[in-house]
Amino acid sequence: MLKEIFSSPIFSSYPAWVVGGAVRDFLLGKSPKDIDIVVQADPIVLEQLGGIPVDPQTGIPVYIFKINNFHVEVALPRRERKTGVGYKGFKFEVGPDISLKEDLSRRDFTINAMAMDYHGRLVDPFGGREDLQRRLLRAVNPKAFKDDPLRVIRAARFAAKGFRVEEGTLKLMQAVPVDEFKALPVERFTNELLKALSEPHPEEFLRVLGMVPRACEVFFP
Repeated sequence: MLKEIFSSPIFSSYPAWVVGGAVRDFLLGKSPKDIDIVVQADPIVLEQLGGIPVDPQTGIPVYIFKINNFHVEVALPRRERKTGVGYKGFKFEVGPDISLKEDLSRRDFTINAMAMDYHGRLVDPFGGREDLQRRLLRAVNPKAFKDDPLRVIRAARFAAKGFRVEEGTLKLMQAVPVDEFKALPVERFTNELLKALSEPHPEEFLRVLGMVPRACEVFFP
C-alpha cells in the first residue's frame, strides 16, 4: 500500500510520510481506514497538483487527493497556537522551518504521533511503538487536552479498544477546565460514544470518563 501511494507524482520531489492512525494500524497488522500524509511542500504546489482543500474557510493546509483508488489527506507540517476555548480556537502557521517532529508533537497520543516513509522506516520521537505494544495511552505533551478537549473523549474511546490510560495522562485530562468541555458540540461527543459502543470494552469508555468529573458534569448532568 505504501508503494502504491508514494508512487504518485505528488511525492516525487518532496519529503513525505504517512502519519497518525494509519501508522498505528500498519504496526498492528491492520489495513488503515484513513490515510494521512505530511509532505514538506508549498500549498500552491498541492493545489496545482489537484488537491482539494478540506476546509477552505479556515485555510488549514490539508488537501484531499485520490491516489490509486485511495482517498488520501495530504497536509503540510504546521505548528498551532490555541486562541480560544473548545477544539476550533487555533491559529496555525506553516513553513519550511517546521520539522516533522514538531508537527508530530502537536498530536494527541504517542501511538498517533509516529510517521513512516516510502521505505517503511518508522519515525517515532515519542516512544509510540513501545506504548502501542504495551497498549498504553500516553499524551504527547502537557497541553494536549487543554488544546483540544475532544481528546479526553477520544482517550475514553481508546480505553474501550483495550488501551490503558497512563496515570500522568489521566491527571492532564482531569485538569481540563469545564468551559472547554462546554464548548464542545454535543454531536462530537455522541460520535465518540457511538464508536465506543462498537468496541470490545464499551464499559471502559464510561469508566474512564467517570474519572474526569468536569467532563461528566457537562455530558452526564
